[in-house]
Amino acid sequence: VNTSRSQTVDGPTGTAYILLFEDFDNAILLLGGANQAWAPEPLHAGLQVAISECVAVMLQREVPEHVNREVANAARKCGKPVIMDVGGTDAPVDVELLPHIT
Repeated sequence: VNTSRSQTVDGPTGTAYILLFEDFDNAILLLGGANQAWAPEPLHAGLQVAISECVAVMLQREVPEHVNREVANAARKCGKPVIMDVGGTDAPVDVELLPHIT
């Protein structure tokens, strides 16, 4: 896995706890940590380049919705397919994302 475009932030990493109940149902407790540290600002140039060089973009809901909106918008402008994993939260999907999902 190439992690050359990864960055770090000050603070704790995210953590997920999966609770399994006697009836085999489960629940997930998610502590966002670093994934929630994205500032509400335009995408930095390095991320723009990564999007332009990729084959497709996959979004996930463990980062703030504004990040997914920015990334989806940038990907569609580059003609890249946009896929979304809708797991990770029970919140409704952001309607502003829907036009960008392939």
